[in-house]
Amino acid sequence: MHSGREMDWAELIAGLDDRSVTVIVETAQGQMNREVAKILRVTPARVTQMKRKIAGTITQAWGADALACAAHQPAWRMAMAR
Repeated sequence: MHSGREMDWAELIAGLDDRSVTVIVETAQGQMNREVAKILRVTPARVTQMKRKIAGTITQAWGADALACAAHQPAWRMAMAR
């Protein structure tokens, strides 16, 4: 399943515009909307709008639970935190 998800992710990224990919990459690296906005020369509110559009694209491609699954911490990581 892991390799299938990677292929799905690569396909999804390939279908996005460069600005959307920048939002995903910078967010994944821990940048806040303010920093992403500076990179893209837009407002932080616009970054929020872009994230919502990307979330809609992901939900459409992978289903309603895709974002929740992506944000869910793996069981092994939760066990290490104890």
